[in-house]
Amino acid sequence: MPPIKTTKKSKESSRDQTLRWKSSEIVPVLKFLNENFDMWYINHRGACVKAIEATNIIRDAKSIYNKVHSLIRAMQENIKTGKKSSANAIIWEDEEIHDLVKKICEKTQERKNRDNRMSDSDDTTSNIDEVSSVPFSTEAVEKLYEEKLQYINQQRTKLIETVAIANSTFQKSNVPIPYSLDTIEDSCNEKTNQVKQLRTELLQTIEVLNKKYEMLKNFN
Repeated sequence: MPPIKTTKKSKESSRDQTLRWKSSEIVPVLKFLNENFDMWYINHRGACVKAIEATNIIRDAKSIYNKVHSLIRAMQENIKTGKKSSANAIIWEDEEIHDLVKKICEKTQERKNRDNRMSDSDDTTSNIDEVSSVPFSTEAVEKLYEEKLQYINQQRTKLIETVAIANSTFQKSNVPIPYSLDTIEDSCNEKTNQVKQLRTELLQTIEVLNKKYEMLKNFN
């Protein structure tokens, strides 16, 4: 069987993954993610790309995500069990990194709790909304639109995390990486555009219906 050819891009990515991270690299990235937490919470990969632009770090988005994700997992384990991961010793050795990672974990938990409270509130008032709201009002469309965008972003985050973990396993085994984060981005962006298009069409239709309703209402 002929050997698998390795492209220049894959060599650079592999080398990037194996380079030891320094505190001087990690701190600016963590500061950026803390300052732009909403961006990180909604779209991990997109936030990593922006972090590269803001910090001029010589790493790719995948490498940044993998590092930050591993630090967060180590901190979450420490918060739950008190264990300190030896694979991420830099958290316990560098106080600034420790505090920045802990802030991201705390903000993430706060955001999840808030989302859960909003979801519970929506469930308890759903019957009231169904009776009192106009079925085809612009408010109903906008609410549904925001729900769909949130769902797409949540799916994007879950898929990116799953693929990153899978790709890391393949890479450790020296197996060609089968999954692309770009594919996830393209798919989610396409779904977002479809939702935006449907929203626009619905709003235009409602506007027409409202005008016809007024015409009928004022008809003598």
